Amino acid sequence: MLVLVAVGAAFPAASTRSAPAAKPVQVHCSGGMVFLFWPKGHKAIPSADLGSHPAPHVDIYKSSSYKGSNLLGFVNQKGKFRFSSKCDKSTASAVSGGVPRNKVVTKRAAISCGDVGFADVRVSSIPGGTQVDLGITGHKTIQAVLKQRGSRFIYDNELCRVVALPH
Repeated sequence: MLVLVAVGAAFPAASTRSAPAAKPVQVHCSGGMVFLFWPKGHKAIPSADLGSHPAPHVDIYKSSSYKGSNLLGFVNQKGKFRFSSKCDKSTASAVSGGVPRNKVVTKRAAISCGDVGFADVRVSSIPGGTQVDLGITGHKTIQAVLKQRGSRFIYDNELCRVVALPH
């Protein structure tokens, strides 16, 4: 729980949406997105204002400037999530299908999807964990499967690329 407080510090309380993902939740965000994939969690990373978080999770940033003001969201394998007020609840059709031109990452990584324009991020419960999907104009662009063991991040290598992790 201490970790959620550390992550929550990056989001003002009045501008967040947070809950376990019992039923799918979808938000609409615009602009660039960088996903920090942590399949085994991480220790404190002061350069990104991140406290220690040992559980598998994804941090979603507006850019590769990993400061709290650019943090759009957080999702962990237990279904806990938090999105900033920069993302609105979405009523668009669910992101579906496979990820085309996919690359699979199983180790920690930062994946940038550049300026995606408008995108929907969907958080769903799956057996043993949580799934995060990113859809750009209705096409699945990323899929993160977060589990205690066997987490993976799949991305469209035409629209997204690996960038430097914070250290």
